[in-house]
Amino acid sequence: MASETVKEKNTEYEYKLKPAGLDRDLVIKSAEGIFSPRRADKGTEAMLRECRFEKTDNVLDLGCGAGIVGITAAIYGSKVTMVDIDPAAVNYSALNVSANLSPAESARISLLVSDAFENITETGFTKILSNPPYHTDFSVARRFIEGAFSHLCVGGVLYMVTKRLEWYKNKLSSVFGGVKVKEAGDGYFVFRAEKRGGTPYNANKSHSHVKFRSVPDGTDPSGALDFVLNAFQKSLAPVWTEEGINTFNNLIDHARILPVFRYFEAYDDVRGKTVGILAADNTLSHLSLLFVDAAYRSRGIGKRLVELLERESSSIGLSVNAEPSALPFYLKLRFHPVNPGPEGSGVIDEKDGIRSVKLYKKIKHDKNKWQVITPAANADDRT
Repeated sequence: MASETVKEKNTEYEYKLKPAGLDRDLVIKSAEGIFSPRRADKGTEAMLRECRFEKTDNVLDLGCGAGIVGITAAIYGSKVTMVDIDPAAVNYSALNVSANLSPAESARISLLVSDAFENITETGFTKILSNPPYHTDFSVARRFIEGAFSHLCVGGVLYMVTKRLEWYKNKLSSVFGGVKVKEAGDGYFVFRAEKRGGTPYNANKSHSHVKFRSVPDGTDPSGALDFVLNAFQKSLAPVWTEEGINTFNNLIDHARILPVFRYFEAYDDVRGKTVGILAADNTLSHLSLLFVDAAYRSRGIGKRLVELLERESSSIGLSVNAEPSALPFYLKLRFHPVNPGPEGSGVIDEKDGIRSVKLYKKIKHDKNKWQVITPAANADDRT
C-alpha cells in the first residue's frame, strides 16, 4: 500500500494511497485529531495486508478514524459498519466514503458514533478490524477485545495491530483461546484471533497462572510505567504528601524518556494482564520500584520478582530505599537496614516528600537452586 501526502489546508489534510490488491487510488481527507491525519498509518497498512475481504463478509471497522479500513472492505464487496467514538471522525469517514466509492459500494456501509460497542446492537460480524490507541492504558483495548468476542459469529476473526506484543498476545489468548501473531516491521505486530465457540476461553477459569519474565532491553516501557503509576495512585498516593506525589510523578515521566530502568514483569496469562512490575537500575544492583496489583497481593509475587532480579544480577548485593509500610516485606526477604537506628528497624529518611528506609542484602549466586514454581502465600508486596 503506497501512501503519499498530497496537500495541506490549515489543520485539514488530504493524501493518496492505494491499498494492496485494489485497482484504484483512494484520496483520503483527514484533520488533526482524526486517525490518521497526514498519511495512512503503517500499522493500518500492515493489518490490511494480512486480511482478505470477501463479498460474504460482514465487517466492523472499530475505531474507523478517517475510514481507510471500512472503505477498502466495501470495495471488495463486504457489508461494512464503521464506528468511532469521535463524531468528527465519523463525519470524515462519511466524506471519504462519498468521495471514493460508487453509490452501490457506499450502500454497503453504515456509519455510527459509538464508544467501543456501546451503540452497536448488531452481532454476527465475520471480521472485526481495529488499530487501538496503544499509547493509553489497556482499558480501551480490553473493551475492544472482549466486545469483539461477543459480537463475532463463530468462526469470525478479530484483526488488531499494535506496537505492544505481550499484553495483547496474552489477552487475546485468554479470551479467544489462541492467537496468531505476525511481526509486520516498523515495530508493529498484527494479531489474528478466531472465535471458535460461544464462550470466552477464560470464562470458566476461576484460577490464574502467573508467569514471570525479564523484560528485554529496548522494549517500550510505557506499559510497565502505566501499571506502576496506576498502582501507586491506588495504594500510596492517598497517604503521601503533594510534594512526594509530584516527586514520584516526575520520576515516572523521566523514565518514559530515558532508559533509566530495567524491568521485570509478573503477568496473569489466563486473564491476560500485568499483575506486578519491578524496576531496577541498569546495573541491577538497586531495586527502584516494586508494585503488585492489589488483587494479587499475599501470593508471593513481589518475592518472586525480587528473586528474578537477584538471579539476573551479577552484583554482590542489592539495595532498596523501601517505603516504610513495605519494611516487613523486605525484612522477610533478608534485607537489612543500612542504618539500623536505636530500635534496629532502620532510620526513616525523607527527601523531596518521599520517606524511605535504606536497606541492603547480599546476593547468593546459586542459580541451580533458583526456580519459580508456585507463589508463596504470605508476602506483603506493597512498596
